[in-house]
This record gives sequence, structure tokens and C-alpha cells, in this order.
Amino acid sequence: MSLTANPYTTSISRSSATGTWPALSRAERDRLEGRIGDRVVAIEHFGSTSVPGLAATPIIDICPVVPAMDAACACKPAMLDLGYRFSAEREDWLAFERRDDADQQYSVRFHPLGSTRLERVLIFRDYLRDHPHARKHLRDRQALRGGRSPRGHRRV
Repeated sequence: MSLTANPYTTSISRSSATGTWPALSRAERDRLEGRIGDRVVAIEHFGSTSVPGLAATPIIDICPVVPAMDAACACKPAMLDLGYRFSAEREDWLAFERRDDADQQYSVRFHPLGSTRLERVLIFRDYLRDHPHARKHLRDRQALRGGRSPRGHRRV
């Protein structure tokens, strides 16, 4: 039996903030809206690439917000048609990943409207966007960790 490498589990390195992440997110959001827009309430860009000025793992995190999880499940065929690979399903989220021709990775996590996990992520994102001192504090903490995640795992 031959094992093949999973293209979504490669080493992840932090990149300096780049002005291309918002444009990449908007383009992917538009692509998603064209196929699943009638089933979602909103499509959010979250994670470190959604906050200007932060170093980030160069993965564009996108969250289609659905009225209920059955709507997310109904989007699965369209996501596969768009070139996404199904990666996980939990009670309150559904996940897909893909890489484009330029090797940009996208991670899409469907969450239902009212999800406390999603609310926390979006509140934190918005706080960092609105408060330059908080972004600076986070950048300083990232630098002190020397590439280590908050749990001490080494990021390459």
C-alpha cells in the first residue's frame, strides 16, 4: 500500500502581513456566493489574515454562516464542484479546504447563525481591527514566542 502526502498538512510558516489577503478573501467569497449564496446568511473572512498588520499563517479562513447545519450539508456538492476537499464535520461546523493554482490555501468552515464559537472569533477579529494597540500587543507576543504557537508548538 502506498501512502500519499496530504497537501493540507504541510508545515505552516508565518508570513508578514500582506495587502493581498483581503483581495484574495473577497475573490473567494464572490466565488462561493455564486454557488452557495442562496443558502447562506453571510460569508465572513476571519483568522489572522483578516486583521491588517498581523503576521499570519498564509491560509485564508472563510466562514459561510448558515441558518442551520442542514443548509451547510446541502452545500457540500457545490463545495466539491468548486474544488474543495471535505475535511471535517462536527455537530456545529463543517469544514473544507482547497489550494488554488498559485498554491494559496483556503480553509472554509460553515457555522450556524448564533454559533458561540463563531461569535467569539468575530468579536476578537473586530476588536483587533478596531484597536491598533491590541494588534501591536499581539504582534509583540508573536515575536516573543519566536514562531511558537500559544501552546508551545513550533511553527516552521
